[in-house]
Amino acid sequence: MRYFCSMRIRARLLAGLTLALTAVAFSTPAAFGAVAFSRCPTHPDFECGVVTVPLDRSGAIPGTVGLHVERQLGTGARSTVWIGLAGGPGQSSAALAETAWKDLATPVAGADQVVVFDQRGTGQSGVIDCTKAFASAHSDAGGTAACGRSLGDARAFYTTADSVADIEAVRVAVGADRVMLVGVSYGTYVAERYARAFPGRVAGLVLDSTVPLTGETQFNQPTYGAISRILTQLCSGGACPASPNPAADLSLVARRMEHSPQGGLFITRSGRRVSERIGDASTLFSVLLAGDFSPQARAFFPGAIAAAKRGDWAPLVRLAELSSQSAGGSTVGVGLGGLPRSTADEQAESQGLYLATICAEAPLSWTPSSAPASREALLRSTVLGLHAAAFAPFPLTTAVETSTGARCLSWPATPVVAPVPDTAPLTVPALVLSGSTDLRTPQSGAVAEHDQIAGSTLVRVPGVGHFTLGNDTSGCAMTAYTRFLTGVTPGDPCAVAKDPTPLTRPRPPLRLSELKPLAANGTAGRIVRAATQTLRDAFASAALITPVRGAVRIGGLRGGRVSGVAVRNGVQMTLTDAVYLPGLRVSGVVTLTADGGHGTLSVAGGSKATTGMIRLAGPRLSGTVGGRPVRLRATASASRLLRSHRAPVLGAPPSVRL
Repeated sequence: MRYFCSMRIRARLLAGLTLALTAVAFSTPAAFGAVAFSRCPTHPDFECGVVTVPLDRSGAIPGTVGLHVERQLGTGARSTVWIGLAGGPGQSSAALAETAWKDLATPVAGADQVVVFDQRGTGQSGVIDCTKAFASAHSDAGGTAACGRSLGDARAFYTTADSVADIEAVRVAVGADRVMLVGVSYGTYVAERYARAFPGRVAGLVLDSTVPLTGETQFNQPTYGAISRILTQLCSGGACPASPNPAADLSLVARRMEHSPQGGLFITRSGRRVSERIGDASTLFSVLLAGDFSPQARAFFPGAIAAAKRGDWAPLVRLAELSSQSAGGSTVGVGLGGLPRSTADEQAESQGLYLATICAEAPLSWTPSSAPASREALLRSTVLGLHAAAFAPFPLTTAVETSTGARCLSWPATPVVAPVPDTAPLTVPALVLSGSTDLRTPQSGAVAEHDQIAGSTLVRVPGVGHFTLGNDTSGCAMTAYTRFLTGVTPGDPCAVAKDPTPLTRPRPPLRLSELKPLAANGTAGRIVRAATQTLRDAFASAALITPVRGAVRIGGLRGGRVSGVAVRNGVQMTLTDAVYLPGLRVSGVVTLTADGGHGTLSVAGGSKATTGMIRLAGPRLSGTVGGRPVRLRATASASRLLRSHRAPVLGAPPSVRL
């Protein structure tokens, strides 16, 4: 998808969203012959080669593109080739050869040839690197225009139609009769277009986080239309006591931000306090969508919005910052307001390729060949016909700012063939996977494609956002996938799977009186409650950051520092004057294991009544606060109090994002 933001937080947050495109036409591919493979220097389990294809298959524009191809040979016949198609558009598929694709190809590796290749304009296939164009521009619009101009006439040949023809060229070059296409996000759109262009060459399709062939609207109505449903689902069963109607709270906060930028203190990982603004409602939109890849981040959202509603912006500022640190640069689809930070980032996820594709194919208020100077008036005219209610709980201005049209206003005029939607029923074995909380590619798109592919199987994966095969901790998506690839009727193993969504985080307190006593009466019991909430917040916040060498370092919500490291059977957190409740500093080292926390916390609130020591031993809690003994016996409820999430916080490798 395509979203705009400005300011530092917003720029980084825009590094991971995915584009949903409209249908496009294709031309008959032409391959230049077989490819010579040799061992890949960076991926030793794969062989590397180059398939050379024309830049312009009509021949009007000279030049070629060398498609970087990597393959892993199985032990059986190679009449069928398994091909993984990444998202974006703009993400390097070959960069994921040893991670996502290697794991996903395991069920077929013994019989088939596993192939990944960088889409033209990405990775090692002639990456479109617009880093300098954006860096030298005075605005996003200037960078977009400069990026397009740097490509010259070649910018017309980075469409989905070209990628479809490239797939066929790769199939011919590796000597396979048919292909099994596994696509994620925009990769599903490419796979679907290939299946309609070459139905006799398709052994099957796996569509994960599906972009429908009809594409999306210019203003992303399906995404906005799914927000209230997903927030209500997240807060069902009384999970958000401070925000029983999260969509209404979000609407109020978004309107407030439209009138004036808001912000608050953010605590850096060194404990330094900095003032940070989070801009307008587009920032909220970006933070919410960051939850597609991080259920933990989305679990914080209702509480952070409830806090902002009463004027406490620190939780939302921290959520925006930590989400951007985790998502920044991970997938170009988000990269619409933020500029690539280095050539290495552009190599992995080309913003230039993203723009070349979406500005040629996405549904816009103008044709791609129109003059940029005429577009703003056309966009404004289209906006006048929109109904604001379709974008609630966000204001219409947010939908306009995050639209494809806003992003492509300054892209140079480009003569391309207008896409012709092809939604006639298709008969091909297909598995359609859709996360129940996916906002980038909502389930409505998956249902639409399932209806258009005769005999396809639709599997709704509970509690998962984007890229179900990489982010489903229940394993039901992988079960369906393995069954499909091995010729077994997939059924719907996710129908009985438990929702893996993390426990929703509460609205952080501002006063001690807001807390119910725990383990003792009065002030001592409230201090114990505040200390355990500080600890839980530390564990939960650590889950928002991708570990570096197995460790994370973050600031406390309102002060101090937190560090975490994976240890045997658990996670060890060190708190140094961490502040969750204003005025209460919590320090100590605690290890979270399956039976609760183990360690000691010291609390200091500025008086004898709020000072003490708390020892944790599994679900048992004891110690002294304000001179009073505190004790909590082992109970199931006490055990839950000391846990932050249903899933591990650290220790597992970060999910691969497609």
